[in-house]
Amino acid sequence: MERKNKRIGMAFIGIILTAVSVGIFRYADFGVDPYCVLLTGLAKIFHTSFTMAANVTCALLLLFAWKMKKSLVGVSTLLNLLIYGVVADAVFAALKSVYETPSLIVRIVCFVSALFLLAFSGAMYYTADLGVSTYDAIALIMDDRKIGKFKYCRIAADLTCLIAGILAGGEIGIATVIIALTVGPLIQYFRTNLAEPFLEGRKIPAFLS
Repeated sequence: MERKNKRIGMAFIGIILTAVSVGIFRYADFGVDPYCVLLTGLAKIFHTSFTMAANVTCALLLLFAWKMKKSLVGVSTLLNLLIYGVVADAVFAALKSVYETPSLIVRIVCFVSALFLLAFSGAMYYTADLGVSTYDAIALIMDDRKIGKFKYCRIAADLTCLIAGILAGGEIGIATVIIALTVGPLIQYFRTNLAEPFLEGRKIPAFLS
């Protein structure tokens, strides 16, 4: 029962913090993660909100993930579909209401914080194994089919999404490239050194505890 409760908690926290990190990325205004580049581009093309673009895209990717590997679809997947766009929009709006035009230092701090938050949250709900977000399922499916190690599959998926997002006119910046190249390895790092030891009751390395 304790392990089950841990998994549920990790999944819920992971989904919420992923959306929070996206809202912070948008506020930092150095560019968003590759997936959000695509979503902001689609929102512009179809003249709709970020939330609507996220929900429709997630629904389409859900069908793909279900066909390719049903085990990746679960509670976390449905939670992500329902709350991802809403929470991201809410966090962005809340930050803008507190400080409309942040200084460069504040923007840098926000970006770095969001980068590690995104990687940490991904590691949490991947390890919980109650389903993943529909976009994250792409790299996991590639890894499962032995196309390459997860971190490289994630980089490939991010770069592909980035190119598609640019063509769609999405928001892009220097941070977008940094995210595309670092999030995969960072997620793997947090899974190995924090999320998995926590779930299995093993000792977390001292430098992370």
